[in-house]
Formats: sequence, C-alpha cells, structure tokens
Amino acid sequence: MELRNNLKYVATSVKVFTTILIILTALLILQTIIVETARMLPRKPHQPATEAAKEQTEEEKRLSRIQYSAKNFLPDGTIHLVYQPGRTNYSQWEKSAAQQIYDVNDNLLWEGAAQNSPYKYLSWSTGTYGDWFRAADMRWINVVSPDVCRTLDIPVKSNNETTEIWRYISGKQSFIGYKTGGGIIGYAGATGFANSRSQAGPFGEFGSFVAWCPKDSATPRLLWQTGRSIYEIDFENREVELVFESPEADIETLFVHNWGSFKPRDVEVAEGYRPLIHCRTEDGRDHLIMRNPNENLIVKTPEDWNRWKGQYGRFAATERCVYLYRHWMDIDSLPTMPKNLTSPQAHEDWMRDYESRPKKYRVDLYKVDTQGNIILLNRYGWTLPGQTVPRPRWIYAWQKTRRCVSQFSPPLYDLLWYIPGIRMWRSDYDRGRNEILWEILILIEQSRPGPSAWNLVISALMVGFASWHGWPRRTSLAAFIFWLILVGLFNLAGLLTYLALNHTPIIKCPVCGKRRGLSQPQCVRCRADLPAPKPGKLDLIFDTQLKPTT
Repeated sequence: MELRNNLKYVATSVKVFTTILIILTALLILQTIIVETARMLPRKPHQPATEAAKEQTEEEKRLSRIQYSAKNFLPDGTIHLVYQPGRTNYSQWEKSAAQQIYDVNDNLLWEGAAQNSPYKYLSWSTGTYGDWFRAADMRWINVVSPDVCRTLDIPVKSNNETTEIWRYISGKQSFIGYKTGGGIIGYAGATGFANSRSQAGPFGEFGSFVAWCPKDSATPRLLWQTGRSIYEIDFENREVELVFESPEADIETLFVHNWGSFKPRDVEVAEGYRPLIHCRTEDGRDHLIMRNPNENLIVKTPEDWNRWKGQYGRFAATERCVYLYRHWMDIDSLPTMPKNLTSPQAHEDWMRDYESRPKKYRVDLYKVDTQGNIILLNRYGWTLPGQTVPRPRWIYAWQKTRRCVSQFSPPLYDLLWYIPGIRMWRSDYDRGRNEILWEILILIEQSRPGPSAWNLVISALMVGFASWHGWPRRTSLAAFIFWLILVGLFNLAGLLTYLALNHTPIIKCPVCGKRRGLSQPQCVRCRADLPAPKPGKLDLIFDTQLKPTT
C-alpha cells in the first residue's frame, strides 16, 4: 500500500513536470514566431549606395576609404592603407582587382592590380575557423540516427592506396587503427601509439583540430587541441608530439601561422616565417610556441586588453623578430549598455546615443623581445564621426513586439538568468561545452521579461484567477498553495498547466450549499459524501438490479 502511494506521488510529479515543460516549449516557439514575424514586416527600401555616395563630401569619402582599407605593416614598421574601390570587406577582395596603396599622410603610393603590388606585408596568425574542425563539428558527427552513422576517420596511404584507417572514438578520447582488410592494428593517444588503449591513454576533452599533408606525402597530419593540451599527430610515422600543455588554465583561443605544411586559405605566407602557434588561456596569458629554432614564450600584454575580446591581437614570427598586431577601438569614450533596459524606447535612446558618438580606431605594431615584453613600433589611428541617421521604424516595432510578448514569459526566467555561471555559458565563443544548452539560454535571454511592472501585474492577475478557479476545486490546502506558487513563477505557462490538470466540474453540496469539485468523494468544507447519481434508463453498466422472473 505504501509503495502504491509513493508511486502515485512520483507519477503526479512527473505529470506536472512534463506538462509544464511541453507548454513552456510551445509558448517559446509561439513567442519566437510572433517576434520574427514582426521583424519581417514590410520595410521602406534603403537608399541605393550609388546615390548615397553622390551626397558624400570629399572628407566623408576619405574617411570611408580609410574605414574600408586594410592597414598593413611592412617589416620595418611602416604602415600602408590598402584599398580596393567598391569593396567593403576583405572577403570581396580579388588579386586581379584594382588596388590603391596610400601612406598615413593620405598620399597615393601605388595603383594597379593587387597581384602586381611591389610591397610584401607582414602576414598574421589565423584562428580556429575556416579550415578547422571544431568541437561543434565533433558533436554533430557523433549524432547517430537510423539513417546516418558518421565517424572521424584518418586514412594512411602508400602508393596512393589506403592501407590503414585510424578512427577517433569520442567516448574513449583516443584513436583505434584498422587495416583496410580488417583487424585492429593499434591505438593512438596522449602517450603515443601503443598496442592497447590503456598504454596509449586518452587525449582529453576535444577542442579542435586542423589537418594537412606534408610534402611528398598523401597522409594527413593533425594539430590536435584538447582542453589544456596541443598535440601533433603523425599517423604515417606513428608519432604523437606534445606541442604545448597548460598546467593552470584551459585553452581559450588558438591561432596558427605557417605551421608545418598548413597554410590558411586567407593568409599568403611568404618565405622567412618561423612556424608559430599562439595559444591564449583562460587566465589571460598569451603563449607562443615557435619552431626553427624551438622556443616557447609567454607574452606580457597589459591586463586592460582583456576587457574586450579581440584586443589581444595576432602574432607573426620571422627569422629576425616576433611581431604583435593589434586592431582595436577605444571603448572608454562610448556609452556602455545598461544591464537592464526597461523599455524599447530606452533601448532606442541608448542606440541613438551610441551611434551619435565619434568612434576612435587604432592599429598597433609591437615587437616582442626574448623576455616576452612588447615594444611599440608604430601606430595609426583614425576617427569616424557619429551617425545621426534615424533608425528604421521596423526596428522599433520589432523591439516593441518583443517586449510585449516577453511580458507573458515566466518571471522564473529572470531569476534563472542571475544564477552565477549561467551567463558564462551564454557568452562562450564556441557555444559553450553544450550546444543544446547554449541555444536554450539564447531563447531564454530573448524572451525573459526583465524588470517590468507589467509582467508582475499579469502574473498577479493569473494567480488571482487560479485562486478563484481552484478554491472550490481544492483537494487540500497544500496542493492549492502549490498551484498558486507554480502559476506565479511560470506566468501563462503555469496557468495553462494548472488548468490542464485541475479543470474539473463543480456542483453545489446538498448539505452546506457551497460549490465544490467532483475530484473528491467528500465536500472539502462539511465533509459530506457526494450523492450517487441515479442510474438512467439506458445505463447497462450501473443498473444491476435483478428483475423478477415470471
């Protein structure tokens, strides 16, 4: 009997949890549809770029050219502004396109096809994107469905024929080698290649990797990054080299320049560069791992560079010097966004203030000495004037719609948002350690009500309605209070959950005359029994009286 009662309580809890989770999901989807519909409302067409260019003054044209120019450095520290007319981002650049090169005094130094440029500029390390295989990609291939079963396989080739396959096993954090004809040939892990998995050891939590084929080889070589380590894996020669290990903090970002035969697609590496890995750890340290000769260096960058991601810059190591390139914006003169914007109008006012302020940009070139100290070689700065162009009306309409819709979100979202560590998952550059959780937190952030009196009023009205509805239907005082708290915390989702699980008919009690629900056999006020209904003429189930036989 006790087990049955315990199972009853468990089943009731599961039913409440499942119902409110389904309703919360449905409400979140509906809110997203409404907000995105408001975003897609018909808009006034923008002014063509050609007409806008005709209205610009000569000074505005000069500032626009500076803004869309690449700020390149020569090895001696000289700064050139490289501009391709008509192109506003580097992804549109073409080697055969016309190119103009200016000095910092706005003097035209050279003009012609980009591929014929007489200058060779410093190139810089690139991050874990483009050619890189990242943690999100690993999670994606590990999704197993009835139709698709994907694995990460590294082939070993000899005479253009695959002789071995090394397969990465995520659960074991190591590789298993197979012959093409079948059969296991070994394992690869943090300690190298071995005949057993325990001897090889796990690499650790996967972060990212990039692969390339060395000269005169068709077998890929891997630069493999885990939480705190970087390995170079050579499957052809069966070697695992520990390139870098961070003893104190996890790896935050990784940049590579001219490492092995790996050449990033967006960087043209010239001769004379040392292989370099720039590894930034979560404690704010910049680690450089260089080859030819081998050298590990911790660069001493100022602490205030950590206030804004991207200010720590990128590196390049030539045979003579190690350089640091930093492109940044002076944010101290700009208004910071308030933590809680109470209305769409407040957000609009902040955006207008932010856009109306002049913005100061800088590019710096530093030299890094053998002790990790940085020495400024050259700097170039420019200021873009603030914009006073009125913001499109659709943005305000979208923000207002989003704000109105969010008033029906659970107040619990705001309480959840201020739990320590929650916003850290939201802001992780690699979508955190769990992509599903990251997406959920994004939706919660977009739909949370914020500090709003309307949300509290709506929640109070729903609690009042639940109280009016639930009082005659109550089965116990504890259950009644529980449902009121649930409705108060979850707003509309809590009210719908309450109605879905508690909407029972009510009748008048024949003894006390009060209205009562039918979920209990006795009146909750006077404890009178519920009168049994009289069987109908067609009631074949409950009409059990025997008729006399003749």
